[in-house]
Amino acid sequence: MTIKEAATKYGVSTQAIYKRLNQHGVKLATLKNPDTGELTADGEAVINKLFNQPKPTGNSQLKEAIARLTTELASLKTENEALKARVHELETERDWLRGQNSELLTRIPPALPAPGQTAQTEKRGLLARIFGR
Repeated sequence: MTIKEAATKYGVSTQAIYKRLNQHGVKLATLKNPDTGELTADGEAVINKLFNQPKPTGNSQLKEAIARLTTELASLKTENEALKARVHELETERDWLRGQNSELLTRIPPALPAPGQTAQTEKRGLLARIFGR
């Protein structure tokens, strides 16, 4: 059997056979008899295997995709619930930290005067500030 005969047998072009062999990494030289140029028994078996594989039907592909997506959806819902709980924990911690921060700010005396006010030390001269008079 030649490549052309195999193409006719499987209802494909010779280029389709060459392409399928290349996709599967099969060297054509290993499948042909070097003297006659025809396919060996092993070569015919390889081509038969490549072109007689059952093709998945549209329904089975859809069912597999639906099953995979359903599983992924369930895992994403679980992850989403866990993240919602974590957000609540973080918001609670943030509120507590803000309360602590405002409490600490009320305890610290102001180091600088408020805007619009001048410090008492600025009104006195240099010697008065140094000697405290």
